[in-house]
Formats: sequence, C-alpha cells, structure tokens
Amino acid sequence: MKSTHAKTIVVTGASRGLGLALVHQAKSLGWNVIACSRSGSTALPAGVPHVRLDMSSESSVESAAAEILELAPSIEVVVNNAALNNNSSEAGGGQRQGSAASLPFDGMAALFAVNAVAPVLLAGKLLPALRAGERGLVINVSSVRGSIAEISDEKIRYGYGASKAALNHMTRTLAFECKPSGIRVVAVHPGWMRTDLGGPTAPIDPAVTAQSLIELHTTLPPEASGAFIDHHGQPMRW
Repeated sequence: MKSTHAKTIVVTGASRGLGLALVHQAKSLGWNVIACSRSGSTALPAGVPHVRLDMSSESSVESAAAEILELAPSIEVVVNNAALNNNSSEAGGGQRQGSAASLPFDGMAALFAVNAVAPVLLAGKLLPALRAGERGLVINVSSVRGSIAEISDEKIRYGYGASKAALNHMTRTLAFECKPSGIRVVAVHPGWMRTDLGGPTAPIDPAVTAQSLIELHTTLPPEASGAFIDHHGQPMRW
C-alpha cells in the first residue's frame, strides 16, 4: 500500500530565484517544504520552516542537516540549488578568471567547496531520511557550463564551470553509493532562467524549471540515477 503522508522536499538556496520558485511550487502541491538559505526571506510562504545554511561552512552544513532531520524524519526530495558564481566576492569576483596565470586561489577553492563538496556532504547527512522516504531523490543543480564537451574558445572561463563539472562527477559517485537503497541521484542543468545569475532577458521563468524538477520525483526511472540531464529529463553531454 502506498504511503499517504505528505511528501517532504528540502531546498537549498531557497531565498530567491529557482530555490524560491521551488518552495512556492512544492507548497502549492501540498508538499512539506523545508527552505534552507544563509538568511531568511519575507517571500517564503507562511508555515514553511527556514533552516539557516551556509554552504561555505562545514559546521553550518552539519548543524543544518541535524536540524532538518529533526524537522523531517523522512524526506522524498533534496534539491541542492545554492551555489556561488565567478562574480561573487567569495569566489574572487574582482579578479580575472579567464587567465590561468591570474586564477584567485582562495576564490577557486570557495567555488569548489560551495558548488561541489557541500551539496554532496549535505545529501550524505540526509541519507537516513531519504531512505525512510518514498522513492528518494537528490537533485544537484548543475549547469551546461559544467559540461566538458561543451567547452569552447569563445569565452575562456575558469572556476564556475569547473566546480559544476566536479559536482557532476560527485553526483555520479553518490548515485553508486545510494544504489543499494534505491535513492536516485542526478545532476540537472536547469536551463537559462530569469534569475540574478541568468539576467532579465533569459527565456525561462524559474517557475517552469521548478515544476519540471518536482515532477522528476515521479517520472525519473531508477536506471537514470547518476545521469547529467536537463530539467526535462533529457541527457546532457558530460
């Protein structure tokens, strides 16, 4: 018999953009939602618990995971959406990242910590609840810039894309770790969206991607675990 309890979704980077769209979309569908971000947001729907989470801090990831597990002993979906980009101050945004000779060492380390290591660490901490949930799914929000096959000489960019490529690698590794328990793990390119990163001229409303990501819970087959896909579920080139 299928469980009748409301499904639970955990969303990081939930204070704006795709993360906030996911919170609203899931809430409207009757899901229990746990919103995680470095600071709260007045745009969060009423009744949605907020967990403070700084993805650049290992201790913050650990404490946030513990709080999430107290709030939700079973979880269906974790969406790792929080990320840094090349322009952020933590990533050495004031320094050139289009030249190998001028890479900001600490900024590059920050990109890898936030964009690749922290999402997988958080998912790992939440595995007990994902095992207890119904058809557990981890969605690591990646990017086409993380595709090695798509690199061209039109724009030389170090940093963000490399960190997303690392996330793709770690996503596939996590998928193998989770295979015995049936938890699916995927890296997803969300498309070019109208967010702070994508800009106002981007063609995709974040709400559209949010709906597609939530639908993956029921549509993504077990054999797709470990894949790099777009938000429609179609394969992306590694």
